[in-house]
Amino acid sequence: MLSYFLPPISNTRPARCVTLKEVYEMIVSDKWAQTTRSLRSLPKEEQADFKRRQLPFVTFSGIFTLRHNEHLVRHSGLLCFDFDHVGNETSVRDLQQRLIADPILNVNLAFRSPSGDGLKLVVKNNFTPENHNAKYAQLAQYILQNYNITVDHTNDIARACFLCHDPKAYIRQSTVYGQQSTEESRRDDIPQAEFKFNPYKNNYRQELKSRRDDIPQAGVSTPANGKQTPEPRRGDRENSVGVTSVSSVERFRRSRELIKKEEKKSFKSVNQRSLSLWREKSVGDKTSQSDKNSVKKQTLETAIQRIEQHHIDVTTHYHDWYRIGMALASHYGEAGRDYYHRISRFYPHYTPQETNKQYDLCLRYNTHRIHLGTLFYLIQNTDDKVKIINYAL
Repeated sequence: MLSYFLPPISNTRPARCVTLKEVYEMIVSDKWAQTTRSLRSLPKEEQADFKRRQLPFVTFSGIFTLRHNEHLVRHSGLLCFDFDHVGNETSVRDLQQRLIADPILNVNLAFRSPSGDGLKLVVKNNFTPENHNAKYAQLAQYILQNYNITVDHTNDIARACFLCHDPKAYIRQSTVYGQQSTEESRRDDIPQAEFKFNPYKNNYRQELKSRRDDIPQAGVSTPANGKQTPEPRRGDRENSVGVTSVSSVERFRRSRELIKKEEKKSFKSVNQRSLSLWREKSVGDKTSQSDKNSVKKQTLETAIQRIEQHHIDVTTHYHDWYRIGMALASHYGEAGRDYYHRISRFYPHYTPQETNKQYDLCLRYNTHRIHLGTLFYLIQNTDDKVKIINYAL
């Protein structure tokens, strides 16, 4: 299992856990095809900044709570080697085939680098946190002696590797057919705070419980008697929902019922006024109907970028978090999940698992009554967030 991160590169919190097979499937799909083409069309001096801002990335060597060596949960047994400036695509593919055929390396995944002139190589062996650096150095020396190629010297366990589109990527067949059952059988070793929910699985009853009583879990406190008790997830949970400890589904249901009552009073008019205000600020009143969606998306992206730049938490209160999720689910469906993570991750106790589960509830129970106007209104009218969003516009 690996940790998967959303851009930009400054993000240190993983979005979810993925397998090597899932990484391969994303690489060969068209998920990042347009982004990869845009990157390679840029001048060389602009490509590095584009990658840092636009491309997702993984930590091939393991699962992390935060992208730092000290926050490693479990080593994956994988090492990633980066071959820069190999040449054109023909040269890259030739090197890829030679390295794949080498039994010493045991290549499990290989793909063309985002810039197009390099190669990413993921090898598997009995790598551990203790022998990680030594094994990396041994294999790097082996590659230098046998292929006369110097690999990138960066060998941190938490090293990030950018992902991109490569329809000719390689994955070892034993990884495709053998890894899933092995990974599934080992997921019990992952603490709840790091792997409670997998968005690729539809069976919510398969959430894993922590098997490590000595590992503190997100949103849980340990009093003197040694028993862990849930803490309020967000600032006004007790006041808005009326309880201090309920399941996420029950809390979601109660919040939905409360907001339905509010909608009957005033929220519909707020929605309409907010969208109108943002439309006027962005492009004026001349926007045609066909351009509305692109205007909303551009405005939302600008606002989120400003939130990320200033690390503003706009989801402190559970009802705000609920409304933002419902608005994104109503307008974008599954495509709004990444937006939800980008907005939610500045909450001090953010976890990808909790956020994924909340967004699944928003998708499942969405009534399409809360729209982007609500999201803009909430972002714009809370404390210091107003100056951030006004500046973004």
